[in-house]
Order: sequence, then C-alpha cells, then structure tokens
Amino acid sequence: MGSPSPIVPLLIGNEKLARTANRLIFDRGVLAFMVEFPVTPTGSSRFRLQVQANHKPEDACEATRIIDESIADSRAYLSSAFGSGV
Repeated sequence: MGSPSPIVPLLIGNEKLARTANRLIFDRGVLAFMVEFPVTPTGSSRFRLQVQANHKPEDACEATRIIDESIADSRAYLSSAFGSGV
C-alpha cells in the first residue's frame, strides 16, 4: 500500500475483525495502531505498523506470524460467535 516508508499499512477492511485482532495482537506482544472510520472510509480499517531502526529482520518475521495468527483466530472467533463471514 504505497511507497516504501517506516510506516507500514496493513489493510484489514472489516472493523469488527480489526478490533478483535488488534486486542489479540497487543496481548501477544505486538503494537499495531488501528485506524478506522472516520479516519478511513467504512470497511477500510487498517493497522499502521512502524518499523524502527533497532528492529531486526527476525522481529519483522515474528510480528508477521503474530499478526497472521491473530487475524485467523479473530476470524474463527467472530464466525463462531456471530456467524459472520469475516
């Protein structure tokens, strides 16, 4: 999403999914700033991740794993709890 930058946007879309995943991501040790309506259009929520000079490639790989698992866990939770197809 855009030009190379220390700010890495990760489009999620569904606000309910983003909110649920954001909590899991934080609980699992990664700080991701969630941006949603009215800052973004409805259905375009995203995380803003910030890469810092002291981050190592292994840190990025671990954060990616945590984010991926958190989103998958959130989808499963929302699907079972609310029957929604997020």
